Amino acid sequence: MGGTFTDFTLLAEHTGELHYFKVPSTPHDPSEAIQAGLAHLMREHAIDGSELVHVGHGTTVATNMVIERRGSRTALVTTRGFRDVLEIGRQTRPHLYDYNVVKPEPLAPREWRFEITERIAADGSVLQPLDEDEVVAVARELAAARVESVSICFMHSYRNNAHERRTRDILAEHLPGIYLSVSSEILPEFREYERMSTTALNAYVGPRMAAYMRNLVNSVKDMGVATQPATVHSNGGLMSVESVLSAPVRTCVSGPPPA
Repeated sequence: MGGTFTDFTLLAEHTGELHYFKVPSTPHDPSEAIQAGLAHLMREHAIDGSELVHVGHGTTVATNMVIERRGSRTALVTTRGFRDVLEIGRQTRPHLYDYNVVKPEPLAPREWRFEITERIAADGSVLQPLDEDEVVAVARELAAARVESVSICFMHSYRNNAHERRTRDILAEHLPGIYLSVSSEILPEFREYERMSTTALNAYVGPRMAAYMRNLVNSVKDMGVATQPATVHSNGGLMSVESVLSAPVRTCVSGPPPA
């Protein structure tokens, strides 16, 4: 499914025949194009929804959302002293001495990046306990800013994610319905910039991807299709609906590359 067209391939397993079809994409709700194309194929080839044993789709929704900056109002909660890691990045850059390069704005602007007193050591031990009162105070600021999603990324949480999990629980309690992205669940690996930027990206695309996937599931179900749609992972594998809802960042660059 692309930004301009949504392409379909229908495989009849009993004969080996392949059928192709194409409809204009519907950017306001990408699931509408999928529903229209599936409905056409089912009518054209006299297929009942129960006969479809697999519905898989590659999607550029998350990729286009990032390129076009149409994601959610995203905040970042991180260890005190580290909120600018998202903007500083690392020394490894494609054009280190080119002064004409303009870096893209961070997905979580600085005024929506909040620091919490806590510290986990590289071995996973607790150097400084989580200040839960600060988390509650940040929750109030997030509510006042009307952010739609929050990324949580603490130092060395890949070794011990207790502070991240507790922060997630507090924010979920005070901000019901907000999309929460936790680095120890999205990318539990060392190097703070990679983990933080990936988690922020996940939060940025999360709410709109969730709405899109729910519409898709409901559309397919209403057509009598018993199987749940699978989504192509960025590495070429397949993701369940539940996986896409929790880690939509993994659908970036979903599907085969253009020829």
